Amino acid sequence: GDVFSRAQMTAISEALSFRLGREGYAFASVNAVPEPGEDNTAAVTFFIEPGKRAYVRRINFEGNVSTRDDVLRQEMTQMERGVASSDRIDFSKTRLERLGFFEMVNVETVPVPGTDDLVDVNYSVAEQPTGSLSASVGFSQQSGVILGANVSENNFFGTGKRVSFGVNVSNFVKSANVSYLDPYYTVDGVSRGYSLFARQTDYEEEYISAFLLDEYGGRITFGYPTDNITRLNFGAGFTQSNLKEGRFTSQEVIQFIDEEGDSFNNFFLFGSWRRSTFNRGVLPSDGHSQSLSLDVAVPGSDLTFYKVTHKTDFYYPVTDDNRWILRARSEIGYGDGYGDRTQMPFYEYFYAGGYGSVRGYRANSLGLLATNNVNDLSRPDPFGGNLLTEGGVELIFPTPFAGDTRSMRTAFFLDAGQVFNTARGFDPELSEIRMSAGIGFQWITAVGPLAFSLAKPLNDKPGDNTQVFQFSMGQTF
Repeated sequence: GDVFSRAQMTAISEALSFRLGREGYAFASVNAVPEPGEDNTAAVTFFIEPGKRAYVRRINFEGNVSTRDDVLRQEMTQMERGVASSDRIDFSKTRLERLGFFEMVNVETVPVPGTDDLVDVNYSVAEQPTGSLSASVGFSQQSGVILGANVSENNFFGTGKRVSFGVNVSNFVKSANVSYLDPYYTVDGVSRGYSLFARQTDYEEEYISAFLLDEYGGRITFGYPTDNITRLNFGAGFTQSNLKEGRFTSQEVIQFIDEEGDSFNNFFLFGSWRRSTFNRGVLPSDGHSQSLSLDVAVPGSDLTFYKVTHKTDFYYPVTDDNRWILRARSEIGYGDGYGDRTQMPFYEYFYAGGYGSVRGYRANSLGLLATNNVNDLSRPDPFGGNLLTEGGVELIFPTPFAGDTRSMRTAFFLDAGQVFNTARGFDPELSEIRMSAGIGFQWITAVGPLAFSLAKPLNDKPGDNTQVFQFSMGQTF
């Protein structure tokens, strides 16, 4: 009963060909023949010749100068000598793109000469830098000058393993770290990772209530894929934390140290669930991601508490060429004490404001402020909270005078969020949510990521610390 449409008839033919290709009929032929009838009607007959089922003789890779072939083969869902499924061939291409190692991935299915049931599958890739200079030389308004010797490589010597180590110094933190992750510890895709760290932080320099925190510890993690887009991670860790008062330490910090002490040994169990359909590992243009994580300082620790975080991130292409994209993101975090602890330690609090959070407000500035010491006449500093709510929407559009949308991105945005502190009576209220709007730019350069934003707070209140222009260079985002 529908109006005859040649375009729709062609689309149905293509859909039938694709469906046959999923079952391995790579050489199927589908022809639609319309036959005019009486009373301005037409009958459409689809002639289908599936042909022989095709099998993959060989899978070839080209363009992977640094990355080893076996790293790419780990991502293949289409197997050699197996039935040539268009679904598995295309999904293998998507998995290669999600690695974040390649700027471009193309695939071609080529019939083997002299046969009528064999094909070769040829993947061509264009590699892009996979190392991060985020902690080598850089500057951000939040951390100031960042100096140090650091190596962070997501494709270590082309093996697909992630390795980072370094020593870094900024205005507020001195840190040393080493980490290692093997995403294919087993052939089934079980991952295993280790990390060790030492960190000395002066939060007074970070525009947070004045205290000093020294932490030392390590973690071991395992990951297990439940399907092609979902992963479970779990592990254990240990952290030793030492607190010191600053020049003008807030009353909340002094009270905590008086009641709990200033040195803590905490043992952690943690787990997370993540589901991602992103089409690319860096600056995706389609797909969604959801994650849920839980960290618990277990009984036997000096402090018993937990933190749970849920994040969502959605990309929806508005145009067929994926150059205009809608993005929506959210993050909710909550922490508390358990057992004989009525609250989580303040140095584990969440913070909000700044780039990557609610732009237009100074980094870490939202939420209830600390209570100044009686001798401190300065403006009270932010103190964070145990309940974080953040979200935002973006309209990503083509960057003017730039053809490459895979390494740079421009977007109009609307951000909203706040950090609440239920232990101090600052409970969630819609009227306390801060909002901002503006334009942002991201660019993955040869020397590291670059990002900046121009934002206008929409409902700031007296006492809020606003900041229209924000940028970061040499830090991941």
